Amino acid sequence: MRSEDVSLESLETATLREFLLAGVQAYTDHYCHLWPDGNPAPYIDRNLRGPIVRKEMTDPAFRHWLVRTPDGVAGICVVNTGAKYPGFHPGNSLFIDKIYLKKAYTGQGVGTHVMDQLLGYCRRSGLAGIWLKAMAKGPAREFYLKAGFRKIGNSSIPYPEVLPDEAAMWVMGRDV
Repeated sequence: MRSEDVSLESLETATLREFLLAGVQAYTDHYCHLWPDGNPAPYIDRNLRGPIVRKEMTDPAFRHWLVRTPDGVAGICVVNTGAKYPGFHPGNSLFIDKIYLKKAYTGQGVGTHVMDQLLGYCRRSGLAGIWLKAMAKGPAREFYLKAGFRKIGNSSIPYPEVLPDEAAMWVMGRDV
């Protein structure tokens, strides 16, 4: 997919339902294996419900976007300038909270174009670093390594319901 075919559209109240549906679909497409009986409800109920996202929308540190292509909504992206990781560009970095793409859009370059746009956002905002948490076993980790990220720490999914063997995460960062 061409770069100009992928856009980040700011979330508005009018598009909240579309954002939530896309987020739930994309999360469900990729992460059911993390949860008992393949049911991601513990995550969805804590992260992809209207009241939760509406509250985040009032926080100036958060930015929420729909990832759009000519074929429709490919997924969602959420970033946070208020989150910090010890020793990594203190007070001067962007945390990628969520990049969730629907399965139908993976492997087409959409994620690469989203990452390029986020790096541009960092440069325009004067941010020196960008960081995220990726599943230690998942294919997203390899995508981020190819995009210039490096492992800067370890973490885990913070929900007790997650399957213990699936909880490990890498904290990854890169300079902008």
